[in-house]
Amino acid sequence: DIVAFSGDKLLGGPQAGILCGRETLMRRIKRHPLARAVRADKLCLAALAETLKAHVSDRATFDIPVWCMISATDDEIMQRAQYWVTNFRQAGLAARIREGQSTVGGGSLPGSTLATSLVAIALNDVEMIAAALRVADPPVVSRIIDDQLVLDPRTVLVEQDEVLLASIISVASTRAAGDRTREYDD
Repeated sequence: DIVAFSGDKLLGGPQAGILCGRETLMRRIKRHPLARAVRADKLCLAALAETLKAHVSDRATFDIPVWCMISATDDEIMQRAQYWVTNFRQAGLAARIREGQSTVGGGSLPGSTLATSLVAIALNDVEMIAAALRVADPPVVSRIIDDQLVLDPRTVLVEQDEVLLASIISVASTRAAGDRTREYDD
């Protein structure tokens, strides 16, 4: 009669361990001496309240970043991937779209994935470029698959696209000027 879950993993809200259950058991837990030490503060409760309001009003897929990403359609992801590829190619980077999977999450959805359109960039010394991106401002976390730098539009908010593209183009151009890309056969 007691359920414990994570506010961030299940709801997309603040980090919080949440207990729900039968009133008699909840009262008993509330009286325990440790309850005071682990209770949520006012900021966490306010963030949790707003997160719950978004879910109740069916706005979660618009207002909560992780749910925006999870609910993005295949067409939306493909359009963004095409836009990214166009921008990378205009900057002289060999980029293409490839099918892939987005990992949804570990805590509440272990092993769950969603189909996505990945953007792959063929680079010489891809490990060096990936490392440089991780310490860039803003940091960019990419994957390396088949010796290519791979990015997933699903994991980036739409309003972050331009900053992401500029950062990758800048790092790729600076780190390996003159010899930064390989060609794709397709």
